Amino acid sequence: MFDLPPQMIEQPDINTSFIAKAELDESFSSEYSYKAVRSIMQEKSKEILELYKDGFQWSDVAAISGITLEFLKKYQSVTLEEKKEMIMTTLIDLIDTTDTPYLPDSYTDPLFKAMVPPLIDILLSADAGILEILPHISDEKPSPKTFQTYANELKASFGDGFQWSDLGVALKSSIEFVSGYHNLTKDEKRQSTVDIVNFIIDATDMPMLPDMFLDPIFKALLKPMVEKVFDYLYP
Repeated sequence: MFDLPPQMIEQPDINTSFIAKAELDESFSSEYSYKAVRSIMQEKSKEILELYKDGFQWSDVAAISGITLEFLKKYQSVTLEEKKEMIMTTLIDLIDTTDTPYLPDSYTDPLFKAMVPPLIDILLSADAGILEILPHISDEKPSPKTFQTYANELKASFGDGFQWSDLGVALKSSIEFVSGYHNLTKDEKRQSTVDIVNFIIDATDMPMLPDMFLDPIFKALLKPMVEKVFDYLYP
């Protein structure tokens, strides 16, 4: 497997500044219609696009999704599906107007549309508290063997090969399994989830493109998204 190349540019720290600005925006209201919120979101998206005008990394998907979600949470009438649509629109606009690393544009669009929507679903479900956490009865901390056994079982479920959209399936299943161990810390749950999914990425073949291209992209998306999801699960 190949490690991700170092980032060529330093990305701005946009989380706090953007959210702080959103907090002060007097236009926020839970009474806004979907059409009105979508229009406001389009204007806010331009601010995000400006921050990334010099380049976009796959690892930025989680941060941008989180920022957009925090902005939209002020509007209580907006449904989960509407939030997903607006988050995806922001990300697609960003990809269309910036250079995406490691792949030509002909591959970026189908790869993005297959991989990212399931990850946004997980993020929204974590925020809404509707992930199906699987409780474990034992009071003992799980051993590395416990997680390796689970990882092998999960890998076997992709017997026909690991498809691009399966990253979301593997991530959701791993989060729900690991989170059931109440005696693990938040950081331990994060790392165990990343380890399980990374094992599956390394141990399976991807369609259409060599693993040397796809594996770094999968892993770049994975870790920041896991961190963001667990921040919502355990605030």
